[in-house]
Amino acid sequence: MRLVFVAALTLLSACVNTQVTELGPPVSRPSLQPLNVAIYRTVEQVKEPYDEVALIKVTGPPVFNDELMHKEMRERAAKLGANGLILQGVVEPSEGRKTAAMWAPGFVQAERVGTAIAIFVRAKEPEPAK
Repeated sequence: MRLVFVAALTLLSACVNTQVTELGPPVSRPSLQPLNVAIYRTVEQVKEPYDEVALIKVTGPPVFNDELMHKEMRERAAKLGANGLILQGVVEPSEGRKTAAMWAPGFVQAERVGTAIAIFVRAKEPEPAK
């Protein structure tokens, strides 16, 4: 029982890793408030012309839920001046991988990986960060 508790704490304390790959020519935009970054599930939901700003990839432990993942993505997009995110999906670790990670933390990784494209919707007026 104690080993399971230690493994759970290890999973919870695992750090979140975010990678940002800028797309297209570099454009300087002012940072925005993260709550001003809209989340779109599909490209079709974006009704206005937009520019792709960056590909954002967030990796975290299995307990890293969608809400926390989207919060991290919004924060990174906002820093780049992007006012939208088009979600690309989440890759979940298998149950076997999660179990192996509990028994061999540090040797076996069982992480959720989410990706999104940060965009700048041209028709929206961005509200600069304070």
